[in-house]
Amino acid sequence: MKHVEELLNIPQHLKSLHRREVNLLWYGPSRLFGIRQAQDNKNSGFIGVIRIAMREHDAVKHGLMTDLTLEDEAHEELAKELIAHAEEELKKHGATKIDAVVLDGDKRTHPFQESGYWPQRKTVVIEWDLGRLPASAPLDGIAYEETDAPPAEEAADFILSSYQPYWRWWKNDLSDRPWERIDYPAAEPSIAEKENLAKNREKVIAMLRAFNKEVPQRMILARKGGEIIGLCDAKLTHDEQFDWGVLMKRDHPGAGFGTSLLIPMLQWLKDHGRKTAEITTTSGMDDFDPTVYLYVQSCGGAIRGEFINLVKRKL
Repeated sequence: MKHVEELLNIPQHLKSLHRREVNLLWYGPSRLFGIRQAQDNKNSGFIGVIRIAMREHDAVKHGLMTDLTLEDEAHEELAKELIAHAEEELKKHGATKIDAVVLDGDKRTHPFQESGYWPQRKTVVIEWDLGRLPASAPLDGIAYEETDAPPAEEAADFILSSYQPYWRWWKNDLSDRPWERIDYPAAEPSIAEKENLAKNREKVIAMLRAFNKEVPQRMILARKGGEIIGLCDAKLTHDEQFDWGVLMKRDHPGAGFGTSLLIPMLQWLKDHGRKTAEITTTSGMDDFDPTVYLYVQSCGGAIRGEFINLVKRKL
């Protein structure tokens, strides 16, 4: 007989196996649950844990599962029991959708997929040592502007229309379905997708109007013929230092353009006392998004972790 109990901390003997997974969205305080097996009326130690949290301030109540750790990775059935218990706890708090975050390559997607979750996207955490920044120079024919008060509506329209091959929350519709196509330009959106795009536009505008109000922030805008063709932002926070990172038009001016946007923002962070900077970016399930290559190969970033995000709806 197995018992699932709420814990305050990860048991010591599981800590050496534990690999902290990132929290990709905006969630409230987390809770930890452990599973242990009773033998001869005596409880043995915990043999697995999972962490859950609820997303706050959202019309759709999202749940999160992360940090799944097992004493024996072969015990997939135990993992499924932990997932089922965590799911019931999240449902009690009104979750209608659950994101499960697991480390890529650990085979931890298997029990989630067996429990009805499907892989939605891959995310990559990248870190820069700001003491070792590569050189960068502005490109000819492009006007660059650094600001702490970006034009909210103009910048929002660029952000929403910027070319990104993979999932971005400000473009995503409400169905959370797997990608059917990633062509550019994309197919004509449905009425529901247009409505959701309008809602996301208001969210982005609100973020831009609050820019630099709560924490120090900076943005570099690149223009050609007066039109925004690229941007990058940075902020002085303790976790990630970017809301959007580098965004460019599909037909951007070519080699060195992304670097000319990112390096000044990394330098701004360095000038304000930061030693390192970090970003979490979305990528494909079987290939990296082009921004990953920009961040790593052109701008000296190091990949700190790769994660798979799985989704379950209609709980």
